[in-house]
Amino acid sequence: MIATKIIKTILICIAFELAILPGFCLMRTFAQARFIPSESMAPTLQIGDRIVLENVSRFTGKLVERGSIVVFYPPPIELAGKDLSFDPLTVLGRATGFPFLPYEPAFVKRIIGVEGDTIRIEQGKGVFVNDKLIDEPYVSEPANYELDTMADIGGRATDGSRIQPYKDDTKPIVVPKGMMFVLGDNRNNSEDSRVFGFVATDRIIGRAWFMFLPHMAYIHAPAWTRPRE
Repeated sequence: MIATKIIKTILICIAFELAILPGFCLMRTFAQARFIPSESMAPTLQIGDRIVLENVSRFTGKLVERGSIVVFYPPPIELAGKDLSFDPLTVLGRATGFPFLPYEPAFVKRIIGVEGDTIRIEQGKGVFVNDKLIDEPYVSEPANYELDTMADIGGRATDGSRIQPYKDDTKPIVVPKGMMFVLGDNRNNSEDSRVFGFVATDRIIGRAWFMFLPHMAYIHAPAWTRPRE
């Protein structure tokens, strides 16, 4: 009798989980919450901030927009050659966001260049897109490095190893089709495209929509700047 009740309880729990699972997957297709764990986007986004991402822009063609903030899976070269896992539990965790399931690391950065853009960075001066110095009110200090050719891209990966994805390539930095060039607003303390190069746009998890902690703010607009306190 007790065994029968236990089996029934287990079956009810399984049925309940199967019933709500599509809802969680559908919800994350359109919006999901994220926690900011590092200072790479400071002062725009700070440690402990909670933001909501939206994915609807993917269907309207506005997901990849110069100046927007996006969360994405970094390219394999940044993760010592490891890419997204297709282990069933990891795929389920990616789809649902359940904290007890495996997950892959994600980065939050600002899109600086979209396909076809030419990128150049002058130390102490700023970022040039298509030979025009862009206005970046969200950056507290300009880059303390130079970036002129593809060979200049490189740095330390997450495991500490040195990477240089386009070694010996002296061509200008032009964003290829289906790619983007991203930088952290904390320009001198961010692992971004100046280290690992271009990122495929299909690795975007979502575009920043609004902040709900520590206060409410609409952060979806390109070049959004956090009010200085």
